[in-house]
Amino acid sequence: GTLVFLGTVRTPLPSDPAIRCLGWVSDDDKCSGLAAADVSVVASPYESLSLAFLESAAVGTPVLAYGASPVLVGQCARMGAGVTFDDWSAFPRVLHELLGDSERRAALSTNGRASVARLPSWNAILDAYRGVIDGVRA
Repeated sequence: GTLVFLGTVRTPLPSDPAIRCLGWVSDDDKCSGLAAADVSVVASPYESLSLAFLESAAVGTPVLAYGASPVLVGQCARMGAGVTFDDWSAFPRVLHELLGDSERRAALSTNGRASVARLPSWNAILDAYRGVIDGVRA
């Protein structure tokens, strides 16, 4: 397999043909890359809402999330679209388990797509804001 990084990587990576860092990519390339992945890793401990998590879930890619982020732990629990690892020493084991369990990945994929489909659309959110603004104007 290949480990592919999208976006900024702040840690030096080993020189290995199985590790690729693409940097910033277009939204279309990002969606295609996430959809093609077996697992998406969301490793930030500082999330307030993880768009990377939601984007992965929307395309049916299971998420492996860093358990140091209460937000990511909550997103995994509510959406059923991912699993967490508690510390970096556990990361390889949890990743290996997830990659080796196609049934679990399929369930996480199904849960993620369904959870994102239940979220309000961008147009519904804009309509709600317009309603509040119109109410204030009146």
